[in-house]
Amino acid sequence: MKRSAESALLGAEGQGVVGKEGREMRKQKTLLVASLVLLLVGMSLGGCKGGRDVSTPCPTCPPGIECSPSALEGTVVMLETEVVTLETALVTCQTALATCEAAAEEPPDCDGAISCEEAKASIGEIGTVRGKIVDTHYASDSSGQPTFLNLCYPYEDPRRFTALIWGEDRQEFIDCLGGLPENVLLNREVCVNGLIEPYEDRAEIILRDCDQLTVLQ
Repeated sequence: MKRSAESALLGAEGQGVVGKEGREMRKQKTLLVASLVLLLVGMSLGGCKGGRDVSTPCPTCPPGIECSPSALEGTVVMLETEVVTLETALVTCQTALATCEAAAEEPPDCDGAISCEEAKASIGEIGTVRGKIVDTHYASDSSGQPTFLNLCYPYEDPRRFTALIWGEDRQEFIDCLGGLPENVLLNREVCVNGLIEPYEDRAEIILRDCDQLTVLQ
């Protein structure tokens, strides 16, 4: 979950940087085009200051640019084309960044997951069960200090499927979730993976590490 949030944040920041740099480059290009246009207009009205011939390099020309009207016209057209190309590239880049950001925020899927109702028929198999955690309980005073995460149905309902975290593994889940499992996971859609085991008249999976748990939403 943390990696997804970081990716989305980086994507948003990256888009902001590209947009800022692109606007600055476009501004510089526009200013250069404007200066060349003004220079061309001035020359067409009477040449360079001091009555210089238009074929003579003008002191006010940007370095490396010829002062003749035909050369300036060609330079203006070239720069305008480059500005359009740059704007197109920026739009493409920003679209790609937005797509990446959306992909980073999209919740992962659980291919092949079964429902809580189907889990009982898969006892003894390694599988993935998907459902919403509707009921949680940390039995701190009980032997083994288990944390019960009941999917699909609350504790009172025998149709519930339980994901169980023993006390010895609890800290790992606190670290990877950023909080107490019974609080963070309540009312969240999840997939749990592991050996589907029997307990009384229902099925459960014992969670030993965070790789067995996928939070969808």
